[in-house]
Amino acid sequence: MTEEKLQKALATLHTWAQENAWTIVTEKEIQTGHQVLVTDGATQVPVNCFTNGNIQVQGAPSPLKDALQAKVEQWRKGPAPPSLWGDAPT
Repeated sequence: MTEEKLQKALATLHTWAQENAWTIVTEKEIQTGHQVLVTDGATQVPVNCFTNGNIQVQGAPSPLKDALQAKVEQWRKGPAPPSLWGDAPT
């Protein structure tokens, strides 16, 4: 079940990147999930996706970080169409 939650979080992040013309620069495994480096062409922001389904935006303040954080907050609050956001973590 934890792998399924991680995959939903990663898929959600990839969907946001595609919808906003952001690029996934790198993706690597970390102890409790994956870290994805997202860029808008000007800034790079690390985003952690965890096995419990949570998504955590990190890095220095920037418009990209603010946009990603807003997406995470909206996703957590739900409800949203499953095809767009996936299931929010429980």
